Amino acid sequence: MNKFKEQFEHIRKQQYDLDKHILNGVEYPADKIRIALFVELGELMNELPTYFKYWKKTSVDNKEKALEEYVDCLHFAVSLLNYNDAKINFTYDDCISDNEPYIRNKIFNELSNVISFSEHCMSIEYLFKLGHRFGFTWDEIYHTYLDKNKINHERQDRGY
Repeated sequence: MNKFKEQFEHIRKQQYDLDKHILNGVEYPADKIRIALFVELGELMNELPTYFKYWKKTSVDNKEKALEEYVDCLHFAVSLLNYNDAKINFTYDDCISDNEPYIRNKIFNELSNVISFSEHCMSIEYLFKLGHRFGFTWDEIYHTYLDKNKINHERQDRGY
């Protein structure tokens, strides 16, 4: 098994365990998770204002915070992937869109498609395309996911 596949399956298992911890037998709230994914995509973009704030000359991207928001998006997208028992047959690197990472209309399309296809594995594909556009590596994503997942479990233990 290749490194990506092992790591992504680990993320899926970690997300399954977190969802089980959070839901504690309550019905799975797919529509609320889709809304949360939508909101997190907005938070991600707010950390990368140079991609859309054409009117603000002093915009500065915060890549570290953007990666954290991206991983929050991944939590919700994987939760939906698990809920729909969808399989992926691609890797993070398979989702490199093109050699023009700053095309704004492509970013809008990818953001929209993450939500539009949130009930399907294509949501993850578009999320991975965004990750590439923003310069995130799979290793950064994977390790940041694990760190945030641990924090999310600790929050639940404290009654978050």
